[in-house]
Amino acid sequence: MTVALEPAASARATLSSAAARPASSWFAKQAPARVLTAFGGAPPRLPLAVAIDRSGRVCASRHGLLGSDIVRQWVRQCLG
Repeated sequence: MTVALEPAASARATLSSAAARPASSWFAKQAPARVLTAFGGAPPRLPLAVAIDRSGRVCASRHGLLGSDIVRQWVRQCLG
């Protein structure tokens, strides 16, 4: 899943050039800082990883490095 924080038109062009699938992309309609704050709390902190379930709901998020152990846990949590 790709979350694009730049304006939709330039984000689409960037993702297309990177061969990202449009079905797995979400384009922010708000300012990047506002989107990051909504996902991670103020002030925006990076790096930020967000897991989104099949219903489009955020089911997990993490600030900092994301290891494969956490990814496996998220898969169980979000898809199980």
